[in-house]
Formats: sequence, C-alpha cells, structure tokens
Amino acid sequence: MASNIFLGRDFKAERYAIYALRGLIRIITYPLQFGGNTRLKHKVRLAILKLQNSLPIEMTACKGDVVMQIGTPRPRTIERFRKAVGDTGTVVVLEAEPENFARLNQWCEQQGYQNVVLVEAAAWSKSGRGTLSLSPFSGDHKVALTNVSVDNDRRSGNAEMAEIDCQFLTIDEVMSANKIPRLNYLSVTVNGGELEVLKGATETLSAMNVRVYAKGHALLDNGEAINVPIRHFLSSLGYNTIRTRGEPSSTLDPAWRWRAGDVYAWKNTGS
Repeated sequence: MASNIFLGRDFKAERYAIYALRGLIRIITYPLQFGGNTRLKHKVRLAILKLQNSLPIEMTACKGDVVMQIGTPRPRTIERFRKAVGDTGTVVVLEAEPENFARLNQWCEQQGYQNVVLVEAAAWSKSGRGTLSLSPFSGDHKVALTNVSVDNDRRSGNAEMAEIDCQFLTIDEVMSANKIPRLNYLSVTVNGGELEVLKGATETLSAMNVRVYAKGHALLDNGEAINVPIRHFLSSLGYNTIRTRGEPSSTLDPAWRWRAGDVYAWKNTGS
C-alpha cells in the first residue's frame, strides 16, 4: 500500500512539473506567437519538442493558416486555434462522438464563428460506417484496433466501453467536400488510430506542405511504439520527422509510467 501511495505521488509530481514547463514555454515564446512562419519559429518549435511532447497551439499556427484538429472534446481548443489563425484563417475540426460534437457546435454557434468548419465523423483511412468505442472520459473515445493498445485503456472505467455506429471519412474527402484549398497544420490525437487517420490524408500530405503533429505513444502487439510506423509513413511522403520528448502516463500503471514520444513532421525547413 505504501509503495502505491508513493507511486501515485511520484506520478503527480511528474505531471505537475510538465504542466509548469508548458506554462513557462508559453510565456517565453509569447513574442513569436504573433509572427509569421519564419525559420526562427521553426527552430524554436524543434527546441520545444526536445523538452516536451507537444507545442503550444499558438506556436503551431500562424495568421491566415488553415488548421485541422482530429478529435477534441474541448471548445477551448477551437478558441485557441482561432486566435492563432485570426479572422483570415480557418479551423477545421473532426469529432465523431455525438455529445462532444454537439458541445463544440453549440459553442461555435453561440460565438458566431464564421471560420470554423465542424465535421461530425471519425477520420480514418477509408470512408464508410464504423464503430466508435465510448469512454466515461470525454477525451478517451476511440476507434478500437486489435493490434494497438493505449495507456488510457488501463484507467478505471475504461475496462468495458460502449460502442456506437458512426461515419468514417478520410481527410482527403473532407478537404474536397468542404472545398478547403490548402492545409497548413494537422493535429491527430485519436488514442491509437493516428496512423490510420494519416493514411486517409495521403493525397493532401503529398500535394501540400503541411506541418503535422500526431500522438505516437500507443503500442503495437510487438511492443513497438506507433510513432515508428508513423514516421516511416510520413517519410515516404517526403516529410522530415522527429520524435518528441515523452510525457507522464495518464494512469498509475508502472508499465506505462512514461509515454513514448509523439511525432512532429514538416517538409521544408522554416515551414
């Protein structure tokens, strides 16, 4: 019992340290958040990712950018992206879980946003109907894969998830159907299905110069982190890739104490 208590405290200390670092980085990089997509901004992004797993939203996008977020239950995410891209930019969000989508849609309607595109669907490697697994935690919903596991599955309440039918779309289809001419930044955070989502964006990623962030800590059956095949896939499309620094797990399971790093990719330096 004592060891479990100590373990819990240790996990919390790691998380608090990460949160403090994120806050400090947002403060330090504040002047760059208003600038264009310069070589300096690119170098600072890479430096940040050596210290933590992800970038502040304000550092991912620039004024006038078109950004796409795959999966989010939080209106706050949309709000921060909107501020980053300004009135001349566009924010595209795909969210499959009905309650999450309704929350986002209501928020955008209340705010009167004209430059936010909401799509009620799960991004995937092919279109059609599919099954979405629902968690008691709004950020843990996922498309289950038999050969992929994530630490969120070890959280109490996620042992048995309800399932619902939902629409699957590829990012390439979303771009075409909504007449989105370009994409500057793509964030994929879908609890283990990141590689399948990226496969559905093959045409977009090949034709455009997109900055890509994908969660990469899920594990394959062979124990390999999913960031490995994600990097191979993006490299095959002409992207430079790095594995970001890992982060503390969402569970107290010692086997998942520290998550593997995520993936950040880009085509040209300074872009």
